[in-house]
Amino acid sequence: MRIELERGQGDTLVLIPALLCDSEMYHHQVEELGRRRRVLVIRSDGEESIPSAADELVDLLKKRALRRIDIAGTSMGGYIAQEVALRYPALVNRMILMDTRAAADTLEARDTRETVIATLEAGRFQSVLDGFLPKILSQQSLEDDKLFPRVRAMCQRLGPTLMARQHRMMLDRRDTRDALSAWQKPVLCLGGAQDQLTPPAMMRELADLIPHGRWSVIPGNVGHLAAMEAPLAVSRQIAAFLEQR
Repeated sequence: MRIELERGQGDTLVLIPALLCDSEMYHHQVEELGRRRRVLVIRSDGEESIPSAADELVDLLKKRALRRIDIAGTSMGGYIAQEVALRYPALVNRMILMDTRAAADTLEARDTRETVIATLEAGRFQSVLDGFLPKILSQQSLEDDKLFPRVRAMCQRLGPTLMARQHRMMLDRRDTRDALSAWQKPVLCLGGAQDQLTPPAMMRELADLIPHGRWSVIPGNVGHLAAMEAPLAVSRQIAAFLEQR
């Protein structure tokens, strides 16, 4: 894990990007939310496992003497955020889970990850990327001549080695539903209306199993990367959630 970006002062919000994403995906949230609080973007380097990623993230926070945080993660970042909250409950005040899930991978999903890893290691990154982008963006976003090049450039910049490492990190991801059902702090479950990978119904089910879970959909042509596809709406939802007492 590495701290890619740090902005602002005050209460700390940790943002964890999705698979093959970096601080670029949270550009608007950092700029907007960093006016009122301390915002850190912490990116995975493809650690040994989700628990080890959570432990490394907490070690980074300890080095900065941060003992209480709010935490948010998108997709893979949401897996890490859950693990941090569940392993270190005294550390986390509130959690925001965006376009993510709590159920472990099915056998089919695990086989798909193994296939992607093998394809990447065979040097076919561009073919993987060509299949990946239509899954994480809405059709409108794919046709957006400003947004789509940003997303593709971000993914290409991070590259095949990191993508393979991150997929491998998720192979044995645990099912966190039972643990979340006992979580007694506020959680916002937020997702895009057109998300193919974690559709609104899945996000609502996630919120429903958490005692203090709240569910919200970002409307319109918004896919799996809601933070980039509808940045203002996502920033406003996060701000409103964090400002509630």
